[in-house]
Amino acid sequence: MALKVNVATGMGLLAIDAHVVIKEIALQKEKKEDGTVYRVIYGGLVWLSEDTYKEEKNPIEGFNYFFELNVNPKKNHHNIWKQCYMHLKKQKEFEHCVDV
Repeated sequence: MALKVNVATGMGLLAIDAHVVIKEIALQKEKKEDGTVYRVIYGGLVWLSEDTYKEEKNPIEGFNYFFELNVNPKKNHHNIWKQCYMHLKKQKEFEHCVDV
């Protein structure tokens, strides 16, 4: 799974049709008074294009985000990778991306 997006890097480079891939996911478990909270932390990289990704060139940008995992048994759950991509698409920099 990957995304295609137009993105401006932190150094001011505008990448048209950049290739975005989540590379790692971690889960933290935290006990609180009102129950247990599971925090999903994920990170990924952005390549200039899908071709540079396939050619194993260096990425132009990286990112890290997190969200609390909803463990409600009545919720219709997706696998954890899909949930991370769904969360990523809600972030300002990636809100106009396309699945590839």
